[in-house]
Amino acid sequence: MDIKSLSSKYDGYSIDQYCPPPNYELAGKDFLFIMDDGYDYRLSVIDGKKLEWNLAGEAPNPASYLCQKGDETTYLLSFVLEGVRPRASHSFVIDLENMLVTRAVSRMGLNPKDPYIVKTEFEFGVIAQEGVELPLKRHSFTSDLIGTAVEWTYGAHLTCVHAYYCANYYRITYPRNPHIPDEIMRANWPFDGFMSLLPSSDEPTSYIKIKDGIYLFSLTELNQNKLIKEHVPFRSMNMLFLQNYNRLFQVGRSFGTIIRDGEDEPVHINFGAYGRLAEVDEDFLNQPNPFTT
Repeated sequence: MDIKSLSSKYDGYSIDQYCPPPNYELAGKDFLFIMDDGYDYRLSVIDGKKLEWNLAGEAPNPASYLCQKGDETTYLLSFVLEGVRPRASHSFVIDLENMLVTRAVSRMGLNPKDPYIVKTEFEFGVIAQEGVELPLKRHSFTSDLIGTAVEWTYGAHLTCVHAYYCANYYRITYPRNPHIPDEIMRANWPFDGFMSLLPSSDEPTSYIKIKDGIYLFSLTELNQNKLIKEHVPFRSMNMLFLQNYNRLFQVGRSFGTIIRDGEDEPVHINFGAYGRLAEVDEDFLNQPNPFTT
């Protein structure tokens, strides 16, 4: 057996090689989320694959869901709305330790010039408990991660460094792996390919604190889609990263579109990575962002 060939089934763009198995621990549970926008939201997780959801007072809607676990009591659950066009995704960080919830609604088709662009909006709320007063505490946008960087490893051939350098952007770089020949690295993740066509790797982001050591990081590949979309198959992917800094791993959800053989293919997948805190060159961190004033 050629051991070196075993990882070949994962191409260089794969971000799910180190993804944990799907989590089914919420199966059989019913939630009432009291959201700060004034719309209560019901979620009934039927089994390991199906759920029903509705705004309070409306008829329930079926959906197939994905779920991953950030720690013993924190879950990232996501589903695509069935029969809705343009496509839309609802994702929830369900925090059973503090009985809090963050909802991310990602929609396509809102930009009349580019239907692939994904727009994601967040809402905070609490998980209702019978006989328990609703807490004042919420998950919240945060600056805790600003000035830090993490090297995330998604697979045998894919490692990247996320630099969280300002409140609403991030930038990315790809360390060379001394154990993998350069020609394989370039073939799987082109350092000198499409990324060099961009003035910068900066993309819009959001940072949300779930609790100590647990953060939700949201990234939308907007500038890549606008500037070089003819060179890459991915279109304006929105990625939600539930990042555990106590154990330095992440689980996540990707929502968007990939073009294969000229045809649109919807994307809604989970991924995972392990990480290590990284040092990033100051010149890289201090480069101006060409997309801001």
